[in-house]
Amino acid sequence: MGIQCWFSRFVLPGSSALLEPLVPLNADPSDRLTLSSDVQTKASLPVTESLNTPKIDRSSHNFQATTFKLIVMALSETRLVVLDLPIKQSFNVVYRQLLKSIMFALKWPVLPEQDWVVNEFNWPLSGFKSKSYQTQDALFAVQGFLKHRCSLEKYQQILLFGPMSAQYVCEVESASNYGVFTQSDIQYAYSYSLDQLVQIPQCKAEAWSHLSSLID
Repeated sequence: MGIQCWFSRFVLPGSSALLEPLVPLNADPSDRLTLSSDVQTKASLPVTESLNTPKIDRSSHNFQATTFKLIVMALSETRLVVLDLPIKQSFNVVYRQLLKSIMFALKWPVLPEQDWVVNEFNWPLSGFKSKSYQTQDALFAVQGFLKHRCSLEKYQQILLFGPMSAQYVCEVESASNYGVFTQSDIQYAYSYSLDQLVQIPQCKAEAWSHLSSLID
């Protein structure tokens, strides 16, 4: 089984630009140079399946975070993605490109980027400052957001990237329970956060093993 390099070096469906010019045009010149160089460096590192793939440190993969951000976006009429991002991090061009590359590897058709409707949920909400019952309050708030804002129940397949998405979307019992499973007639696939896939290239091979059974 070949492992796709998820920083694509060619134009993806629905994309009008190569990876190289992904830095926003209005960015500070020094930022453009740093981000562009960093992305190109990652793009040049092929991810291959190997028995010697380093073990990933999962010590940070827990359900104890008191603040978190979820990005929820429809990929098509039947497919949804929920991204767990650092609270101060935006759903920037690097994450967008990585997500498109994963969809390309899975052979999933996806809406053109200009048609993406991105819903953002940040915890804590105003009025929830106490740490008492933090998890229960967050779960109640996320479930309401997913039901009323994102119409979760209408989707047949949902991708979950990151431990907070797994906990608050479908209450996965352990942060390391990666893979594909079905719950309430919805097929879920849970893997590492996009932030971790960007920061630790070795994660990509493991993430592919979590998701590859979804290839169309």
